Amino acid sequence: MKAIYRTTIILDEDLRIKLKKIAQICLFVTLFTLCFNNNIGAASNIQNNSFARSITYQFSENPAHQDDLVNVHITFINDDPNRARVEEYGIHLDWQATDIYYMKDITSTPLYIESTQSVGFDINFRVPINASVTSHAYKIYVHYSGWNGYLWSGADATDEKNNFQVKERPYPYSVSINPTSATLVIGKTQSFIAYCIDQYGAEYANVSYTWEVVGNIGTIDNDGTFTASSAGSGSVKVTASGEGKTVTSSASVTVLSSGGGGIPGFESVIFIGSVIIATVVFGIYTKRKKR
Repeated sequence: MKAIYRTTIILDEDLRIKLKKIAQICLFVTLFTLCFNNNIGAASNIQNNSFARSITYQFSENPAHQDDLVNVHITFINDDPNRARVEEYGIHLDWQATDIYYMKDITSTPLYIESTQSVGFDINFRVPINASVTSHAYKIYVHYSGWNGYLWSGADATDEKNNFQVKERPYPYSVSINPTSATLVIGKTQSFIAYCIDQYGAEYANVSYTWEVVGNIGTIDNDGTFTASSAGSGSVKVTASGEGKTVTSSASVTVLSSGGGGIPGFESVIFIGSVIIATVVFGIYTKRKKR
């Protein structure tokens, strides 16, 4: 019975050693599998960009005219429990090549945004002077590294739309003169003011005015001041120029020989009671007013 008992102990000991080795191998395999699966899960989380970060933005003008300078204010919002590291931001518009952006690279001096915090950025771009007058597609983006509890990993917060509107660059559409008519005597002056509007009905600021006198009645300077020099009728004309286009307007002008009742051909006209005495170059003209 003792021999049998000892034999049984030896067999159990061998089995115990074998089972121990098997258990060690299983433990190693289990730990390796767990570590491998954890790494894959983290990578998948990074690839899916499941961080709670977003952007909002505002154009300084939209619509904008051709050749306008436009500002875009971008706000990056970090609603993730972990901090984010912003490295680059910008905008791509459809008139640019696919891989070209109006952007700012701050990789060397990144901004760290804590959880529940936000930060603002500004990007400026100029609308091409030959940009088509239509609605343009654009993409706003902020490139950042998100901390997922294991490492920093790159991701993009983006927004794509097709509603950046480009309008035709303003040009002179019409011009007016104030006053629209004037009567004055030789030697006197009259100031005229021009006002130009564009095709949108707004004052056209980048205008160039050219003044001229039609008829041999006087002269006008670059500021629109007319000086009467000869009696007669004529007009002053203004030409408004800009963006390769011109528009014109005129005001009628009558010049008298001298102040008085306005009888053409007389130097002066004087009323004395019911008698008109008009002095002419060659004598005196007298006419009694009808009662």
